Amino acid sequence: MSASDHDPLTGPAQALVWGLGRVAAQELATRWGGLVDLPQELDERATARLCAVLAADGHEDQVAVRATGALGRRIVRAPRLGDVLDDGWTPGPGTVLITGGTGALGSQVARRLAARGAEHLLLVSRRGDAAPGADELVAELTTSGARATVAACDVGDAGALRALLASIPAAYPLTSVFHTAAVLDDAAITALTPEQVDRVLRVKADAAWRLHELTRDLELSAFVLFSSLAGTVGMVGQGNYAPANAYMDALARHRRARGLVATSVAWGSWAQGGMAERDAVTELRLRHGVPLLPPESALLALEAALADDETALVIADIDWDRFAHAYTAARPSHLLDEIPEARRALGQVDAATAPAPGGGTGGTVAALRDPLADAKPEERERRLLDAVRGQVAAVLGHDSAEAVGTRRPFLELGLDSVTAVELRNRLGNVTGLRLPATVIFDFPTVTELVDYLYAQLFTGIDGDPNPTGRAATGDGTPELDRLEQLVVSLPSDAPARSEIADRLRRLLRSAVDAVDAVDSVATVDTVDTTDGPVTSDDLEAATNDELFDYIEKEFGIS
Repeated sequence: MSASDHDPLTGPAQALVWGLGRVAAQELATRWGGLVDLPQELDERATARLCAVLAADGHEDQVAVRATGALGRRIVRAPRLGDVLDDGWTPGPGTVLITGGTGALGSQVARRLAARGAEHLLLVSRRGDAAPGADELVAELTTSGARATVAACDVGDAGALRALLASIPAAYPLTSVFHTAAVLDDAAITALTPEQVDRVLRVKADAAWRLHELTRDLELSAFVLFSSLAGTVGMVGQGNYAPANAYMDALARHRRARGLVATSVAWGSWAQGGMAERDAVTELRLRHGVPLLPPESALLALEAALADDETALVIADIDWDRFAHAYTAARPSHLLDEIPEARRALGQVDAATAPAPGGGTGGTVAALRDPLADAKPEERERRLLDAVRGQVAAVLGHDSAEAVGTRRPFLELGLDSVTAVELRNRLGNVTGLRLPATVIFDFPTVTELVDYLYAQLFTGIDGDPNPTGRAATGDGTPELDRLEQLVVSLPSDAPARSEIADRLRRLLRSAVDAVDAVDSVATVDTVDTTDGPVTSDDLEAATNDELFDYIEKEFGIS
């Protein structure tokens, strides 16, 4: 890491570890310790500072140990970003090389550069002029006054890239590089394969280094690396993509330390066909307050960053109220402390007791368990059910926990491997429990998950042996009375009736099976010959109205 302008970055490769670590902090929140960048020489003073960092309380988990002290990492505002400027960077004469040039991002960059007076655009992609829309793009760029060439090249192949650069006409010498090429192959860290990691790093990081090596002796006016917000903050599900993008930022600083031009931009997801627009991680970003960037705004900001000679920065549209809460849901962090909007958003709630976004409860195991220690089991279960439904709603982007069915499988509700990790982390933060990585799949509905969490939190408190927290005293009359009041109060077309019916059907099936088993032993000769006995199959096939009629007939409630 480079901690300041006076702290040159001598080798960018280790930044890959930092990119991976930022994702691990989100996916493996209860096991992740943090990231520490050490000085070139680990003397006695630096070692003592390292020990102090490891022993310290608090939530500093991205630290650089230097001669001046231990420095915590923060995101800060860029001086002028967001202004619409008339003095933005413009391409000079010569060739502008754009990797991924026929893709969604590369083609948008090409159009903008053509409009700003680029002389020759070299658009590089694996398929070259066979890429969809390549001919139309060349025609459009030519109409704008630029010469455009589309070339097929695997930018991860050093020999092919060297041959490509050698083919640039002397009349149009290379003057700028825009590295937008990338591939996505998302998965949770625990599920990533070496092939998935290599596939992403080869196109993103390896190609960037080779472009650096092959052009470092040229007089370039711009060397632009397209990075990602995933590498800056860490995104669930991008344990291979985040390292590649953290490497982009480090390579830009490495070039600056050698006196070369470089700008790395960590983008939020682009709208209008961007590669990540169809990606599950982008859906997660949208729910967490990172809307898609309009290309026009993104390109204006890019020109401003180049005009200001920035080295590494983030360009993203962020709803700080949502993002700050989502980012700190799995584990606390000081990364956003210098952003006033994020500080206000987090300062408006007491982290120990206040509701989390979507209606869940926040805080530690003490905040959730201790206030309920003296409550009745059914109250404990209700509160825990509200908390779990709230966290599921927050992960899925629902405005209310009421939108979350308690018996629908999580996969049907819309959870996938990425959002399952986030939900596990949120529940771990809410309960203070160290939950297994497979907890969402082991207990695949809200009801089953609540039963499991209840057993972990409350079994043994005041001698409560009931792992589900459900009251089991008396003849059940008070509970049936409450059920009657609930059912009567619901309109006939209320969505909740279906959920209640489903739960009652399961309960009645168990009760009928138990009664049938007893009757088969004690009263074999007692048979209702009018309508026949109600069986589990009958209940399974019954409509909701038939089910409620049966409840009224058998139990006297409606």
